[in-house]
Amino acid sequence: MDNTQSHNQTTKYLRPSLISPITLIKESWTVFSKYFLDFVEMYLWGLVGSIPLFILVLIAYGFNNFFVSLLDSYTWLLIIAILLFVSAALWAIYYGIRAHIGIWLLLIHPELKPKEAFQKSLSFIKSYIIVSFVVGILLFLLFLAFIIPGLIFYCYWAFATMLVMVENIKTPKAAMKRSKQLVKGYWWPVAGRFILIALIYALFVGLVSLPLSYLSDSGKEIYNFLVNMLSTLTTPFLLIYSYKLYQSLAEKK
Repeated sequence: MDNTQSHNQTTKYLRPSLISPITLIKESWTVFSKYFLDFVEMYLWGLVGSIPLFILVLIAYGFNNFFVSLLDSYTWLLIIAILLFVSAALWAIYYGIRAHIGIWLLLIHPELKPKEAFQKSLSFIKSYIIVSFVVGILLFLLFLAFIIPGLIFYCYWAFATMLVMVENIKTPKAAMKRSKQLVKGYWWPVAGRFILIALIYALFVGLVSLPLSYLSDSGKEIYNFLVNMLSTLTTPFLLIYSYKLYQSLAEKK
């Protein structure tokens, strides 16, 4: 019994440490800087899907009074207009998800060009949506009912959606199981690294948003748009950070 306990304690203390937070940030920034233009191009591919919605909004805005009177007179036209807007919005979301998957693929396969990664994203979108939906619903229910279990499993399942692309895992159950396997034994180090990057990102957004209080209403709208754009362009850094953390865990599992 004493030998077993001694062996377990020795194994615990000899457990390989994860990549340090400073190294994680430095390596993530290096990759982000190197492939920034590729990420921007990927976002442009995602925006292609928003073109139909953008055109519909412009038409509706330009002929506002005419369309309002016309739609009030003909119910069937109103129904068609709603269906068009909903379809265009779903199409834009679809393209946005594919661009998000494309960014993951650029990280996993740096040799790919943005257009190739975007085309390749089509083969992952079904599994990605299903896994994201199931994990999101389960975490929502856990947070709704019990805050602490929600936090625990948020960390355990943090890599589930990523694994769809990284390890070609197709089902929510397999993705959540594999993610938990990666995090098990490293929960606190993983949670600490996620908390660190969340605090840094919150500080960054807070500092960038400071000028809002000194702007006029029209100025605030423009500045809010620029802040949102900046937040979007820095999102790949957060994905790289998660991917680098995954790689550090995968080396040990």
